[in-house]
Amino acid sequence: MSHMEEPRRALDAAGNRVIVDPDLPARTRKTLAAGLPLYSDFSLYTEDEAPVFTSLSGIAIVLSATLGGASFWLARQSSTVWDEYIARPLLGGLGAVLTGLGAVALLGWGLVRGVPLIRPALARRAYKRLATRHRDQVVVVGELDAVCRSLGERALRSVDAVLKMSAERSAAGGAEAEARLPYALWEIGQDLQKISDLGSPSGPTDADPDEDLVQQAVAAVTARVEAIEAEAGQLAEDLRQDEELRADGRRAIAQTETDREAALRHEALLDVVARTQARQEADRPQLSIGGGDRG
Repeated sequence: MSHMEEPRRALDAAGNRVIVDPDLPARTRKTLAAGLPLYSDFSLYTEDEAPVFTSLSGIAIVLSATLGGASFWLARQSSTVWDEYIARPLLGGLGAVLTGLGAVALLGWGLVRGVPLIRPALARRAYKRLATRHRDQVVVVGELDAVCRSLGERALRSVDAVLKMSAERSAAGGAEAEARLPYALWEIGQDLQKISDLGSPSGPTDADPDEDLVQQAVAAVTARVEAIEAEAGQLAEDLRQDEELRADGRRAIAQTETDREAALRHEALLDVVARTQARQEADRPQLSIGGGDRG
């Protein structure tokens, strides 16, 4: 299979992640990076069920048309044989009714089962057409060999994580990651595509004289992927520490507020005690000095 044919075959498998050339227009890049649309995104069918029900719906609609024609023919026949035996028009009419009901039932089943599949089928067709148009600017991770596919999936996950966490931590960090990582990911994807294409010998023997070169190339790409993974891990740790600092700040603010409220309560209690003691002294009876007159 040629390199030109690979994207079309790869896109027949639903859910493949795609590494996209960052120089593509933003809308095209976003559409391609999302991967082949899944039937389950639009309907209740799984990827295995959708082709089956697509075929069955088409067959049901064709059979309904056939039964409809048979029903019409039987109805015409029953209406033109009144001079014959009475059983013939009755049987013809009954057959027309039964075949008509069968046609309606098949048509209804075909439409109910088939209509929900139209939108995902059109979306998948549009995606395949777009991916084929830009086949030299996409790398379908699911089409790589096992080692390269694993590295491609790791690269996609780590880049997604770094982009998300960088944007969460700061706008400047998010902008810097957006400008840097898509190009790094595209370079990794191109390298993995070449390694996957060249990694297996094309001759009749399994011996590969260039196995050391393949391993060196894989090791170099692995190092780049691990560096992005390490960056993601560091960002996760930084975000954790930032959250701890924010939590400490919230606790400190809460403690300060608690201490302020306790101080205000203490002052209020001191004021209450001072007022009550002053009133107690004011209410105490005055003793006369000198004892008054004696008889």
